[in-house]
Amino acid sequence: DEVRACQAALALSLFQSQIVKIEVSALEELQRPRNKEREARITSELRAAAASINVTCGSDLLAVLRTRVVGAMDCGETMAAAARAAVVQWQLLQAQVAAKLTSALQVMSLPEPNPDEVEKLEAAIRRAMLRGESLEEAVGGSVRKWRADVAEEELEESINATVAMVPPRCRSGSLVRLVGLGTQDFNGKEGKISHYAAEKDRWVVVVEERRRLRLAVKAENLVLLEQATEEIKGVSSGGMAGLKKMVREVLASVRTADGHEAQRVSRDEAIDSVVSCWFTLEPKVASALEFSAEERQLCPGADTLKSLTHDVVQRLCSQELQLSPGDPELVVAPVELEIEDAAVTTDFHSVSSGDSTSDDDATSHGVHRLQGAVDVVPPNLPSRSLADAVHEALSEWNRREREGHVDAAEIAAALEAAAHAQRLLLTDAAAASLQQSVALARRRGDSLADAVDAAVRGWHRQLVRRQVQQTVWDPSGNLTRKVTGLVRFMPFKNSAADQFQFCLLVGVFSMLEFNKLGDLERVSKLWRGVANDPSWKPNLIAYAWGAADVTGLSRACATPKMLVLSMRKEIVHIACSDESTLALTQSGDVWAWGASWLGGE
Repeated sequence: DEVRACQAALALSLFQSQIVKIEVSALEELQRPRNKEREARITSELRAAAASINVTCGSDLLAVLRTRVVGAMDCGETMAAAARAAVVQWQLLQAQVAAKLTSALQVMSLPEPNPDEVEKLEAAIRRAMLRGESLEEAVGGSVRKWRADVAEEELEESINATVAMVPPRCRSGSLVRLVGLGTQDFNGKEGKISHYAAEKDRWVVVVEERRRLRLAVKAENLVLLEQATEEIKGVSSGGMAGLKKMVREVLASVRTADGHEAQRVSRDEAIDSVVSCWFTLEPKVASALEFSAEERQLCPGADTLKSLTHDVVQRLCSQELQLSPGDPELVVAPVELEIEDAAVTTDFHSVSSGDSTSDDDATSHGVHRLQGAVDVVPPNLPSRSLADAVHEALSEWNRREREGHVDAAEIAAALEAAAHAQRLLLTDAAAASLQQSVALARRRGDSLADAVDAAVRGWHRQLVRRQVQQTVWDPSGNLTRKVTGLVRFMPFKNSAADQFQFCLLVGVFSMLEFNKLGDLERVSKLWRGVANDPSWKPNLIAYAWGAADVTGLSRACATPKMLVLSMRKEIVHIACSDESTLALTQSGDVWAWGASWLGGE
């Protein structure tokens, strides 16, 4: 009797809360048209007041001014007076913003921006003030951000202008002519660059003669043909980021407080040296990375190769460019000029070169020799340094990829085992999504077992609320069982406001007998949704039909009826024969009903 009384009290309390919620919703719906009408009148008054004093009001400004007008009206002012006061205050604020902006530009010794930039600055200051910042904070922050953006744009424009003047460089696949070699057998021969041999600091050129020759030649003994020149159209986003970072490092080392002119010259010199160093090393590193990856049977994608190239070039350029801290003049790392004759190595013999041809001679043949963009000593790092950097970059990438594949395999195996233990069948899309969730959880510090368990549990909970599998046996035995179509349920759609009610109803319904859910679902649509929602019910719900001595319900069932035992006990497995049934529960108990499996009663 006490249990029934508690149940009735809970049901009545829930029913009353539903009535209160309906009343609140009705009041809100009745009040909504009035609020819209009030906002429209305030907006009209604000526009009229702004038009009278030639002030432009945008949608974001109107929203802020409407809030101020509502606050003034709550204090007893009329709508028209509050609107005029709000617009006048905003006009005074605009004048203060303009004055503060001019003063800040003068204090920071910045050039006066053009009208478009002034308008953008004032708009940024107004937005900052709408977020709650003071006038001084908004002006200072907006001006500093504008100055940084302008400096960034000027730096990028200068880098692009310098890059546009960079002459073409030898690259893999370029057509070249051999010059300045000690033997006349190869001078003037044309070939195609295969790759850059980083260990030897040579370009490997393939010459097609009576036999296929592979020559290892220094860059100064190669002349790039006009028709094979690869024009530099621009810099990728990753390359531009690396160039700007290096220029900033150079400027931080050479900048002085003597004046703006010294800073400008130092920046130009820094840009020239960085761009020259970058585009001298970039073709070599790109070719060496591609060839080394092919030799080691690695398959990085094009984007990965480009990213690795930028990282290696940036590291080598940082080693090559050495700056004097107290000297505004750029100091390039000293490089000893090689005075020995260039060696040319073929597949079958070696030849020593003599004097190289002059620039005039090369120009007369319709070709040009590669040279730097500015008059600085070109980078000439030791070949071992470049080879080591390339090998290290590829090894690090290969290590990360291998660890990623190992982690992915472990996660996939753990997910498969967890799904098999819970008799779940993961689709390819679900498995991929769960692998990403588990990987994110592991990066947050969770263990593999906990991450997999949480991911599978969440996916199963979401799945079971949409669809539940049913397994049907025919009288011939367990081996012929099959999973049929999916029994679909209308999921309970709960919002944030209904979360508590849903959890409360689930807690109450789970304590009641299952046969009472049919009566409870008649109370309201909300109760019906909770009663029909399978997410709070056991994972396995059994239905039985047939004669009274085989159903387990003590009565004959012409149509399938839910087995009460499956709601009271957590059934794991069911085995059926023609006239008997065995059920294994989570606790290890075995329940049997119907005819005896041994042939007796």
